[in-house]
Amino acid sequence: MLPAYQLPDSTRKWCAFFKWTTAILVLLMIADLVFADVLQRIIEGHYLALSDFARGEVQFSDTKNWLLRGLALISWGSAILILLAGFRLFDTLARGEPFSAHVQRAIRLLGAMILLNGALGILMRTVFPVALTYDNPPGHGEVSIAISSAQVNHLIIGAIILILGHIFLQAVRISDENRQIV
Repeated sequence: MLPAYQLPDSTRKWCAFFKWTTAILVLLMIADLVFADVLQRIIEGHYLALSDFARGEVQFSDTKNWLLRGLALISWGSAILILLAGFRLFDTLARGEPFSAHVQRAIRLLGAMILLNGALGILMRTVFPVALTYDNPPGHGEVSIAISSAQVNHLIIGAIILILGHIFLQAVRISDENRQIV
């Protein structure tokens, strides 16, 4: 029988499986970025969300294209950060000691990345229309503030995981105390 502070082999194997699954997803997303020009699809999605009135006046200069690609990269990158944080969590859990400071930090990192993704999602839905129409003639610009339920869910889930990570820190401290007493 395993000590209470170690994960069983089957759980460790599942964590290792999900770790490598997450790594493969990161590689696929990077391949999508390189070969399928995902940044252009993100920009086109925001462009099509503009009103017909504002869309008709948009001019794509080199400077604007670089700005839009940078914003799209930030938006896309936040999803990669969630996967990398998940990889780190699964990696630390695959080692078999769930009550360690490494796991606690990995849980907090995952919560922070999910929270960041939700906040960036809200921010990008506001910044993209401004970036697309900043040089339109007066009266033809567009500012919109939109919050979707998915972004709210990311904010709530990220905050919950972040708080659970802090609670887990207390559990790690108590577990360490108990091991020292016994």
